[in-house]
Amino acid sequence: MTENWLTPAEAGLWRQWVDVQWKLERRLGEQLRPFGLTHGEYAILSILEANGPTGCRMTRLGELTQNPKTRLTQQVRRLEQAHLVSRAAVEEDARGVRVVLTDEGRRVLAAAAPGHSHVVRELVVGHIGEEDARVFARVLRDIENRLDAQGQAAGS
Repeated sequence: MTENWLTPAEAGLWRQWVDVQWKLERRLGEQLRPFGLTHGEYAILSILEANGPTGCRMTRLGELTQNPKTRLTQQVRRLEQAHLVSRAAVEEDARGVRVVLTDEGRRVLAAAAPGHSHVVRELVVGHIGEEDARVFARVLRDIENRLDAQGQAAGS
């Protein structure tokens, strides 16, 4: 083993992290499939719902979902074809595009949300005690801060 490799304990933790992510993503996808949604599309609808009737600019939606522009464009196009969202030009910026949840999008989101919440609660948040939740939140925040700092350094 070279110096740069993960230790067995680090590799085991990393493998467990990746395995849990894949399994959780697959399970959430299974729950959302009857509604014609992927987990990424559900996230987009949720963000739009939280932003209210004005929706969200595509650039901001990309930041919030961490999706590359091409992937986000494909997802929004698919949601638009399903009549779950609509796109409109931003009045103050001719190049800007705003995405808004349609009534049908609200209906589908409202139908999918209880099952999604149940899976998240059953598999993740419902089984974490108060102290563990604080530790988990701190660990995730630390990881996110390091990712943000590296992203900012790479962008400068």
